[in-house]
Amino acid sequence: MLLAASVASAQGRLLGRVTDADGAPLVAAVVSINGSKTGAVVTNGQGYYTFLGLPEGSYTVRVSKRGLNTRESGVTLAANSTVMLNVKLMSESAPTLAENVAVKDEVKESAARVERRRERPVEKPKPAPKITAAEKEPEKKDAEKPVLVDAPAAATPAMPKADSLADAPTAVALVGKIEDVGLQKAIADAEVTEKISRKVVEKSASVVGGIEAIYKNLQYPPSARNTAREVNVVAKIFVDENGKVIKVDMIKTAAPAFNEEVYRVLTEDTQFTPAEVDSKPTAGVVTIVVNFKP
Repeated sequence: MLLAASVASAQGRLLGRVTDADGAPLVAAVVSINGSKTGAVVTNGQGYYTFLGLPEGSYTVRVSKRGLNTRESGVTLAANSTVMLNVKLMSESAPTLAENVAVKDEVKESAARVERRRERPVEKPKPAPKITAAEKEPEKKDAEKPVLVDAPAAATPAMPKADSLADAPTAVALVGKIEDVGLQKAIADAEVTEKISRKVVEKSASVVGGIEAIYKNLQYPPSARNTAREVNVVAKIFVDENGKVIKVDMIKTAAPAFNEEVYRVLTEDTQFTPAEVDSKPTAGVVTIVVNFKP
């Protein structure tokens, strides 16, 4: 028991909030982690997400929602630490940070070209040498040479509005009591979720339409098709009393691309029936095996 308590105290927490470009909270965004532990949670009605009981170590955090750009960030958790990572998702139509950098480089190069043209001295045309009447050809005249002048400066491309370095996710270690009421509730709800799998129910949660409903929308990741092979993933899905996915724990994992496809299908394309106690809907869990075939 002492060893178990020591291990529990050494575990960390990862918390945060997911918002859109205007700072409004995003509901049902999927936040996944890959590292010493692998799994995903879904943001609540205020955009908060919470991971509890994470082993110390480095994690890759991926945040996604249909119609918005996916963001990834690295986080390192120390023993018995709490880290907050807030993430802003932009519209898929907005240029990415890499595209913004490319535009900035183009602007700099354009400005440099204009500056070089301004600094280059304009050569004055040399006066034509005097020639005698006998040397002149009556029907031929030297064509006047055009004088080179600077072309008007090229218009500077307008910078598009998109996610900038200031919008990049930044992990912050939290020390002391958490004052945010919304975050406090998210943590309390997460603690309740952790106990769902130990709850005795009369009827377990289930997939509407059976496992075939999952395979109907499951896609073999394009990034893995060059080394196509059969892959199995085992996932424990936590479902609330309304049949909504709130958390996915990976019991057997695969490469990140396969894990992310499982999260996508479970949270976007699959419906669940909640568990039942006394014939009333309640939160529950269902464990499934997902088989990827090329």
